[in-house]
Amino acid sequence: NLFDKIEVKKSNINKITYIGPYKPLSAKYDKDIVHKIIKLIDLESKNIQLDIKIEKNIPFKAGLGSASTNAASFVKVLEQMKILKNVDKQFLLNIGSDVPACYYGKNCIVNGIGDKFYENILFPKYYFILVKPDINFSTDDMYKKVKKYSILDKQFDTNNRKFNTSKIKKKRNDFEIIAK
Repeated sequence: NLFDKIEVKKSNINKITYIGPYKPLSAKYDKDIVHKIIKLIDLESKNIQLDIKIEKNIPFKAGLGSASTNAASFVKVLEQMKILKNVDKQFLLNIGSDVPACYYGKNCIVNGIGDKFYENILFPKYYFILVKPDINFSTDDMYKKVKKYSILDKQFDTNNRKFNTSKIKKKRNDFEIIAK
């Protein structure tokens, strides 16, 4: 039950409003992904104005993918409104490396900069309790700081689309060292 809500309406001005428990302290985020999409598709030159309201229920800078899921949802809304057509993986990658995974909404493993995409993966079911400490990290900055990643490729069989979880218990969190 952890999700943001996005409402988009045609308007006479472009406006992004954030509400909810995890809204930004200022009017918008420093690297606002919805604003990035508006600039990328150049809505102003198309004379299209939108009133966008996003209720932030997912903590930001927590590595939970809220910006990417919001971006994917916003792109889908733009398609429904007939503002965007022929959305492809490259367009989604230009927004963010994990936006395609959120857009297609399937169990998947994404490697590289989002360009290696394995879908319809059989993951075992796990249950988690999420605890968000009162510290924030930019996902983009964190990935830039990681020098060496744990090897996930050997835990994923591309032929039968299964993920081997027996080895993952012995792995470390790649971000743990740089977050300290």
